[in-house]
Amino acid sequence: MRLLLTGSEGNIGRWLTPALEAAGHHVTTLDASASDRPGHIVLTLPDFDGVSRAVAGMDGVVHAAAIPGDSGGTPQAIHATNVLGTLQLLEACERAGTGRFVFFSSVQALGNFAGHRSASILPIADDYPAHPMTAYQLSKQLGELACACYTRRTGIVTHCFRPVAVLQPNRGRVRSLEEDAATSHGWWRDYWAWVDVRDVCSAVTLSLANQTVSHGAWLLASSRSGMNEPTAELVDSVYPKTPWSIDRAEWLRYDDHRGLVDCSAAARDLGWRPEHPW
Repeated sequence: MRLLLTGSEGNIGRWLTPALEAAGHHVTTLDASASDRPGHIVLTLPDFDGVSRAVAGMDGVVHAAAIPGDSGGTPQAIHATNVLGTLQLLEACERAGTGRFVFFSSVQALGNFAGHRSASILPIADDYPAHPMTAYQLSKQLGELACACYTRRTGIVTHCFRPVAVLQPNRGRVRSLEEDAATSHGWWRDYWAWVDVRDVCSAVTLSLANQTVSHGAWLLASSRSGMNEPTAELVDSVYPKTPWSIDRAEWLRYDDHRGLVDCSAAARDLGWRPEHPW
């Protein structure tokens, strides 16, 4: 498959390029930053003319380019890049007859991460009623809605991924995450959830091979928390009054460090399961 990968120089994009090529795809990279890779396109979203030229002749687009958080810019800048940029890519796909679009949303689209508003129920699954609270969270939710809209209207296959904190194999962020967890502004805000970047890449390759789901949005998280304490102790210390949609003892029956993010939908729809341990 001929693929355009946006955000190729980002933390996920740098791993996605070789993963997609290893799966047999021909990848053209695009990013606001330069690269030594032959054929690399330097482009800053939004830029409809540039996007249209880049998408022409592609079988699919993997869209990972974005301002990656509320600290990355003003609300206007975040929505110009994350929302308008995504709409431009979808529109270019429709015009070019490009039939597949993989969108990197974020768990932030749900609104219950980063401490703005705690989850109303545990564990957190893909059917959690989204309530974005910030410009970045809203931009990701709007991106998912745009994908669903284009699937309904044009038939373009759109798959959206909602990864939690993405860690590299060298675990460079582990120390800071563990230290942060001990503070009042710590990792508890994200329910001690994490996912290995290689498992994120495998979700994309599975998505591109999938022939049954026309549109979907899936959480991506490790099956285990990133903490030494058992999950029940963590929940009792921070979320003791949060109700559960399943019996807690049953959820933790086979693993007392099981995470609080339910990725069973990705397993059911795409055959995805995280393989890389902490």
